Amino acid sequence: MIRLAAAEDARALAEVQVRAWWKAYAEYVDVARFGTVDDRERRWREILAAGASTTLVWDQEGLLGGFCSVGASKEAEDPPVGEVHALYVDPPAQGAGVGSALLGAGEGTLADELGFAEAVLWVFEANAPARRFYEHRGWALDGGPRQDAWAPEVRYRRALR
Repeated sequence: MIRLAAAEDARALAEVQVRAWWKAYAEYVDVARFGTVDDRERRWREILAAGASTTLVWDQEGLLGGFCSVGASKEAEDPPVGEVHALYVDPPAQGAGVGSALLGAGEGTLADELGFAEAVLWVFEANAPARRFYEHRGWALDGGPRQDAWAPEVRYRRALR
């Protein structure tokens, strides 16, 4: 089931994110940047309390299998566009449709609840599996690369309506 994240999900969000980072990024990102689950939990508590984005979670009988955070783009664009800020699936849940379901729910939130006609997302240039995932779901390369603090990124864009 997909539902809105709550403050009590902060620890589980952090655990999923750190496990997903280790699986996806360890080959090309300095793993010291990952920090600890405790670090990420503190950050998630801040994110959820701020309410600047909407975070959806895949909850399977109390176990979080992944999450998708969406909101307004962090870059100034005219007209404004939405952004998928983060999409991570716990490695044991990957390949079971969790990511697709979360992305679809995130796109729906951006269009139906937040009123955006299109959205962008940034993905590490070297992350070929993620790039294929987004391309297969209608996202098209739109910009980049830009240098993120961790690794070069490219931008994807998709019409939501």
